[in-house]
Amino acid sequence: MKHAQNRRPFRRRPPIGSAPGTLAPPDDSTPTSVRLVGYSADAIEQTTIVDSDALAAFRARWPVVWVDVCGFRSMHIIKALGERLGVHPLLLEDAVHLHQRPKVEPDGERLFLIVRTAPGSAPRIDEGATSIATDQVAVYLQPGCLLTIREHQSALFDPVHTRLQVDGAFIRRHGADYLAYAVTDTVVDGFFPVIDDLTDQVHVLEDDVLDPRTHSSGVSIHRARQLVSSLRRTIWPYRETLFALQRDRHGAITEETRVFLRDTLDHSVQLLEAVDHLRDTMTGLMEVHLSLESQRMNEVMKVLTIISTLFMPLGFLAGVYGMNFTNMPELHTTWGYPALLAVMATIAIGMLLWFWRRGWIRASDP
Repeated sequence: MKHAQNRRPFRRRPPIGSAPGTLAPPDDSTPTSVRLVGYSADAIEQTTIVDSDALAAFRARWPVVWVDVCGFRSMHIIKALGERLGVHPLLLEDAVHLHQRPKVEPDGERLFLIVRTAPGSAPRIDEGATSIATDQVAVYLQPGCLLTIREHQSALFDPVHTRLQVDGAFIRRHGADYLAYAVTDTVVDGFFPVIDDLTDQVHVLEDDVLDPRTHSSGVSIHRARQLVSSLRRTIWPYRETLFALQRDRHGAITEETRVFLRDTLDHSVQLLEAVDHLRDTMTGLMEVHLSLESQRMNEVMKVLTIISTLFMPLGFLAGVYGMNFTNMPELHTTWGYPALLAVMATIAIGMLLWFWRRGWIRASDP
């Protein structure tokens, strides 16, 4: 059942015909929590809020504020925060509807970004996994404030929070645009361990395919290809998204931060190259598997053909002397029966020797 659900990416959309900007929480939504982080170069404050009224006072105290929203159960809180920060209803709708691909939508001094996060570890091929489960994170950047909206509470942004706790850290000496870069870079780099884990699984599968004692099935190879394809569909849009961020001159991003985005773009290109290499490996592995299966079938057919060929002359002789005609002198001789067996054995051995000299029954190279 879970695999059938994974093939239905739009099952969590609002009802058909809903008005634009409708915020429809999924049935399995988790409780909504809002975490505020405000900081300057020499101080930092963290708190949680249950409504949007406290946001204005918090922003007044800090030059940079990070609003991190987790969970979609209380859509009224998300809607109120979006209205407080001036988020367009259509952008807010994209933030809570979880079928989006990575993308960027500039709006003057503001910027809306959708990213997809990597799972904690790669799914196991040997457990029947066929797709990569990713979570969506919406990032809304405006001067002095960063809003992130995600479905589940996780340790995804813990490295960014750890960097913010260091007094005088580089990240605390820059604006919200650098914080947005740090969040995006953390999301992109999270795919490297997944690709490493998946590469290890593919290498094990490759060894199994080439090992004559295991003969890994084509089902496992097909599952691995599906995993790689699923991962590629997630990573592919990052290149164009980050390239647009680095290339276009958005008012929300300073030139200094744009240099760091170039490094994240390089990471996305490395990820895509690694996934393409895995995809080529799986294609070649499937071809090797089919070739080996064909070779094994040829070996079986060769053995059966040789056995059939051996018995053709033997069956002919047995048929001739089994016709029970009266005038067959050989049937009445004392040594007729052993002589016929000797002739049949000589023919069989002679044919085997001839097959061996032609190389038809020699052992194949390992």
